[in-house]
Amino acid sequence: HPGDPDVVFEQGMRLLDAGDPRGAISHWRPLAEAGNARMQAWVGFGLFKLGEHQEGLRWLRLSVDQGETLAA
Repeated sequence: HPGDPDVVFEQGMRLLDAGDPRGAISHWRPLAEAGNARMQAWVGFGLFKLGEHQEGLRWLRLSVDQGETLAA
């Protein structure tokens, strides 16, 4: 299912591994914006890869505020 967080995560990871952080972020952002803490963390990590540290940190903070330990 396209909206399944595990499927979305894996699709984004394939893009990230292929050197396409923007593509990965585009997969994760809709769920991140909907409040998924895991996706928020990965959007943050992707933004850091792009050198967008301030925006990346904002997403990581959102994730941590929800208790996601991946970003802590």
